[in-house]
Formats: sequence, C-alpha cells, structure tokens
Amino acid sequence: MKLKRYVLIKSFSLFEIAAFTILIVILLIILFPGNYLNSFLKEPDTRNLNLQIKYLEYLIHKNPRFEYFKTLIYDYSISGKPLKALKLLSTLEKKYPNNVKGVNYLIFKYRILKNIYFSLKRNSIKEQIKENIKQTLQILLVKAGKSTDILKFIYSQSMEFNFINIAYNVANKLALLTKNPVWVKRAILLAVSVKSLSQRTLNTLLNLTNPKKLDVETLEIIVNYLFYVVKDYKNTYKILKAYLGKDNTLPQNIKNIYLYLLVYNDKIFEIQELIGNTFKKDNRKRLIKLAIQYAFAMKKLNLAKKLIDEYALAFPNDYAYITFVLKSSLATGDPFFARRIALKIMRVLNNE
Repeated sequence: MKLKRYVLIKSFSLFEIAAFTILIVILLIILFPGNYLNSFLKEPDTRNLNLQIKYLEYLIHKNPRFEYFKTLIYDYSISGKPLKALKLLSTLEKKYPNNVKGVNYLIFKYRILKNIYFSLKRNSIKEQIKENIKQTLQILLVKAGKSTDILKFIYSQSMEFNFINIAYNVANKLALLTKNPVWVKRAILLAVSVKSLSQRTLNTLLNLTNPKKLDVETLEIIVNYLFYVVKDYKNTYKILKAYLGKDNTLPQNIKNIYLYLLVYNDKIFEIQELIGNTFKKDNRKRLIKLAIQYAFAMKKLNLAKKLIDEYALAFPNDYAYITFVLKSSLATGDPFFARRIALKIMRVLNNE
C-alpha cells in the first residue's frame, strides 16, 4: 500500500492531482446539471461521498439552492464532519427562514442533529446538541397535529433520548386520538414516571381502558401511584374492583391496598368477599387481622366490632389469633361487647 502511494506521488505532482479533481468536478456539472442532480444524489451505493461533497460545495457557491444545502449538510453529518454540518445547518436556517418551519424539514433537522450527536465523543457542544434535539422534537410535536405516524416517530425518538416528558405528551395524545389500550397504558405509566398526571387526564385515560386488560406489573405501578402519590382512593378502588373480577390472585401488597380502601369506604360485604375468596389459611388470617387493624386506625369502631364479631371464631385452635381477637374487643372501649366476644370464644373452647 505504501509503495502504491509513493508511486502515485512520484507519477503526478500536487498541481496535476488538483487539476484532475477540478476536471472531474467540471465533468460532473456538465453530466449532471441542476435538473439531474437529484437522480445522482439518490444513488448512495455508487457515489463517491467525498467527491459529491466537493461537487455540492461548488454548486452552493455558484447556485445556493435549498436542496443542495440539505444534501451537503447530510453528507457532512455522515462523513465525520459534524461541526461543518452544524455550521451549514445554521446558515441554511438563516438563509431560508420560510423553508425551515414545516414538518418535513423538522424531521430532517432532527436526523441531522442525531447524526451529529452520536458522531461527537466528548465534545463540549454535545449537551448543547442534545438540547437542540429536544427543542426540535417539541416543535415537531406541536406541528404534528393528528398525524399518528409522525407522533409515533416522535415517541420512539423521545424514548431513545430519555425525554420522558415529551414521550408522555405524545403517548397521551395518541391515547386520546386512537383509544388504543397500548397507548393508554403507555400514557398512564409515563405519567406516573413524570408525576404529572392531572385528575382530569387520569379520568380520561382510565375511561379509555379496561382494567381487566392490564397486566399485574402495570396494575401495581398504577395503583401504587394513585394510592400513595396522589391519594386518589376513588380511582384506585375502581381499578382494583374491576381487576378482581378477572383475577383474585393479586400480589399481597395490592390486596392490602384494596382491603384498606374497603375499610375506608365501610364496604363490609366486599371485605367479607375478599377474605372468603382467600383460600390459604395464613393469608386469610392475615387479612382478617389487617382489616380490624385498619378499622381501628381509621377510628371506625362500629366496623371493627362487626369484623371482630364476624371472625372471632375463624381460627379457634390458634391461641395467638384468639388472643388478638380478645385484645381487639377490649380495644373497642365497649366492655359489654368485649364480654360477649369472650363468652362466645369460651363456649366454643369448652365444647372441644
């Protein structure tokens, strides 16, 4: 290889090599005048990129057309000349202010900036480029209107750059436009991530989806957000009640939340149903005790009494459980109630 380069240099002077380059550019101009340039530029497999760059630089100098600028910017961005691409992009936007406002140009600009961003390594302007990318996607979102294809493009690119707020806005828009459960789910999950789910938006999104179609992982994320973050007990209860119609094998922490909401709303029959449908003895016992504890914590003494009375004899052979029931009956502050529960338990134990 070194020998070939040596022979080339020895055979031709620098002046002759430069003359050959100019001659080729002139031939290209003759062979591919303005009207035929596009067909030449659309053959990436056969073109010589460096030669095309020289050709375009010459054309822009002689005839600065908008499309020539765009093609040269693109070529710069993929040929290891990111700073040149960035500079020419700025020149283009100043020179053609009316041509750089549409959706097609914004998509072009985004792709150029993306090429530049990933071609830079530790350049000081890399974060500036990322911010420019973000702004471009935000403007594109405004311009996209109801075009689902463009919105999906913005969503995928926003997720790639971890622009979660933009991705949420897009997913929310797509959910409302398409009513597709996939986009509804994504909108809700992203809203949880950015903690910007308004009550109105939440209600709209929930009305678009069927909780029975949610997978358990998604259900947990939504329920935890609604219950712990925004304390929206109404919608949490609504989702869990619908989901329980599909599957009673909820994760334990989700069952705890559901039980809390049932106690909170004095839903005695639904509490009994939840406990009755819990077949494992230890889990059923835990739910009974937890329901009574929730009732006390909320100062719902009447509900606590009903639960104690209902489940006093649920586990007569478990002395730890019996002790819990007796202490809970005393905690109601009603000695007559406590005495009745004690006698009830005593009769059963004496008969054994």
